[in-house]
Amino acid sequence: MQEQLKTLVAKLQHRTRNLMTVISAVSDRSLSESRSLTEFRRKFQARLMAISRATGLLSRLDDRGWVKLDKLLRAVFD
Repeated sequence: MQEQLKTLVAKLQHRTRNLMTVISAVSDRSLSESRSLTEFRRKFQARLMAISRATGLLSRLDDRGWVKLDKLLRAVFD
């Protein structure tokens, strides 16, 4: 049980680091493309919501473990 817990904690730490890297990249990109704080906020929030929608869709894979590309694109760009 202790080994399973260590493995889960290590996976959580790895995923958290990955998530922070993604958020940092989204922030940097949004900032570099924005002329004001209001524009940055709009772009940053829109990008985070797109990531959230894509992640939600990918957590509900079909029986084969797939997601249709058109569904993924709609989730990201809607």
